[in-house]
Amino acid sequence: MSCFADRLQRAQPTARGTRRWLFVPYDQLHDGIGPLAHEPPGELGIVLVESRAKAARRPYHRHKLALVLTNLRHFALEQAARGVAVRHVATDGGYYYELPGGGGDEALGYVQVGLMLSLALADLPHPGTPWTLDIGLSYLVLGDSNRARNGGDRDELLAVLAIATSF
Repeated sequence: MSCFADRLQRAQPTARGTRRWLFVPYDQLHDGIGPLAHEPPGELGIVLVESRAKAARRPYHRHKLALVLTNLRHFALEQAARGVAVRHVATDGGYYYELPGGGGDEALGYVQVGLMLSLALADLPHPGTPWTLDIGLSYLVLGDSNRARNGGDRDELLAVLAIATSF
């Protein structure tokens, strides 16, 4: 067993019971906002996924990748010490099939397919400031839990029209 896995197992809370499970992406490791900040740690559990497929998708610098993985593991240990149950998964695949429920729609709530188009506009009203027109369309197939919240509808079509700039 790795040193990290051993430390995580020793730090895990011993209390059993029903917990609300949250997936926390590697780039959103923060317990100062959201459910991790506002709900009792004994009622929460988090799922953290180390995905080799994610790391292989683009050329990460070795040191940056090491920093990201170290940060994820330290966050796991900190949350376990607070009393939050932690499920840490290392996989060759993606996140979807590693989440509780084996990738079923009940685990994630929905499956989304979408298309976004950004068109550059003239530098108006301030020359030198880039403006874009963003047009998007998404189709969601809802899982059982979200279908109940959506009035029983199985799917949803979303459209986005926005004008954006950067400063």
